Amino acid sequence: MSLSKITGYILAVLYPAAVFLSVSVFHFPVRLVGFVIIVLAASLLLLKKGKVPVAPLIMGIVAFTVILTDSEIVLRFYPVAVNLVFLFTFGMSLRHDETVIFTFACLGDKNIKWNGNIKTVQRYCRRVTCVWCVFFVVNGSIAAFTVFQQSTGIWALYNGLVSYILIGCLFAAEFIVRGRMQKRISRGFSLSSMSVNSRDKDAIVCYSGKFSQGDFKLWKDYLNETAALRKFISSKDIEKVILHSDDFWYFIVGLTAVLQCGKEAYVSSNYSFEFIKPLIDSKTLCLSADKFSYSDCIPEIIGDVNDITDVSLPPVPEDSRVYLFTSGSTGEPKGVLHEIRELEWDNDSIGDKWRGDFQKRLLVSSVNPHHAFGIVFAAIKPFVYGVPFRREKISQPDDFLHLGNEKYAFITTPSFLKMSVKDPAIGESMKIIRDISIVTAGGVLRRNEALEVNRAYGSHPLEIYGSTETGAVGWRINKDDESEWWTPTKDVVVESGDDGCLVFYCSAIHGGIFHSSDLADLREDGKFKLIGRKDSVVKIAEKRVSLIEVENRIIQTGLAKDTVVFAMSSEKRQYLAAVVVLSKKGEELLGAENHAGRMKVFRSRLFEYLEPVTIPKRWRFVQEIPYNSMGKLQKQEVLALFDKEIEGGR
Repeated sequence: MSLSKITGYILAVLYPAAVFLSVSVFHFPVRLVGFVIIVLAASLLLLKKGKVPVAPLIMGIVAFTVILTDSEIVLRFYPVAVNLVFLFTFGMSLRHDETVIFTFACLGDKNIKWNGNIKTVQRYCRRVTCVWCVFFVVNGSIAAFTVFQQSTGIWALYNGLVSYILIGCLFAAEFIVRGRMQKRISRGFSLSSMSVNSRDKDAIVCYSGKFSQGDFKLWKDYLNETAALRKFISSKDIEKVILHSDDFWYFIVGLTAVLQCGKEAYVSSNYSFEFIKPLIDSKTLCLSADKFSYSDCIPEIIGDVNDITDVSLPPVPEDSRVYLFTSGSTGEPKGVLHEIRELEWDNDSIGDKWRGDFQKRLLVSSVNPHHAFGIVFAAIKPFVYGVPFRREKISQPDDFLHLGNEKYAFITTPSFLKMSVKDPAIGESMKIIRDISIVTAGGVLRRNEALEVNRAYGSHPLEIYGSTETGAVGWRINKDDESEWWTPTKDVVVESGDDGCLVFYCSAIHGGIFHSSDLADLREDGKFKLIGRKDSVVKIAEKRVSLIEVENRIIQTGLAKDTVVFAMSSEKRQYLAAVVVLSKKGEELLGAENHAGRMKVFRSRLFEYLEPVTIPKRWRFVQEIPYNSMGKLQKQEVLALFDKEIEGGR
């Protein structure tokens, strides 16, 4: 804060006391007090660069009038004049949408102007401006009344103490009301309660490329394009729509239009005809953002919206059905049913934790919207919260170089983060990006990996635990031993089943309950630590072996930064195999070793922790372990590494 501002604030507070002491206690001549005030006002003007501040200007006018009239009463008019100036300034701003209070709010948070809740904020700021206008009328009237009192002490008491107490009380009351208003705004609009007027027509819904380029899709575009798509869907005799779009704009337009028409939405990341063919019948419509022979193209359907006259927004029924399709273990489509309300407010303690910060950011995602994590966090949540999202997916670290100096929320997977921290482009990007908040799901980050992400991005990743069936049921920020434990999300109750696996109860889970295959330690406070999967415990030579434990022991050697261990079998026996990515230390120690030499070192280190029969028999050393875009292990690619023997050992 500048010296002129500090001095101005001090004088504003001490002015009544200074006048009281000068006139009533020290009995200075009134004109002398006027000259002193002129000197102070001139000093403030000299210290202040640029725009002339109000306080010294009013002080100067009052001082000149005092010198001309030699009147003590004129000295007392300063607080009245200040109230009149503020009343005029605040009152005149009510003629516009951007009131004085709204301007102050935007100075504190520049993102308000593109947030989808701008109209709500403007209405609130208008009401606050009106309250301050009433205060200036009342306060100014009382100040004027005290001007003509015989006692200078009464004038000084009110204008130097009581008035500031009242201002403080008003600030405190507004702060409390503002907090409640922000909580109400931050909840956003549910799809079932959205209407044409839920957003300002020029509110930004999403953007393409770099935000500063101004390639936006606005609320009015959403109304027009969903109306065009609804018209097309309603003309078809169908019951369900298979939807696919890597463009987040067309996805959210397509999804909401389908549900607004009362149809079931089938969402699949695999849109090949052979995969979706079993889902198609005479009551099925296929929609996509790209051209396929078996699908209608969304951009072509909504290409001309000039003939759309009805842009009313039908609500999405809360029990609308969305099926998320995965290939399962058989490669055949496996649908997981969710009602839209379950996806929309997916265990929202995540939102309670970081929604306020989330709404001050732009959103980018490396996750497509066809998975449970992507559809909720990269599509539905930003849409209902009014957070502008990027249409295009982040596919590689280089993409960050073209985003610009903004604050971002990044929706991603552990596999992308682990890959990206090795890319020099991340370091260069983080010099440009002002701030980034990371939310990740689809796997877990080990402590060393989470800390490495923090070093590269300057942000500790918020990890989400869940599945296609459950949505988000836990979260953590893995920085230390305590934060390694997962915290259940809102309204989630966690129990340990008879088989030692976690059982989740929550209204956001379809059916209310889900039996997982994850083994975990469970604390009394409900927090849990994963120790493996039920299917990750195998029998080797009649001994129960946790694959997760073996993986952790390999990492514990310090020679590996990533590994996957699984069971293989031959005609004679079952044994363990390991795929390893060497750490920096491992590269330094084993870089020159052949395959057999590397195996020998790892096996000797593992003898400290594991029984000989549980130490992997076969090994492969790779640059990176193959994961898909959602962080799932590509098991067939891993198994293919063992199709051929390696010279010098297994």
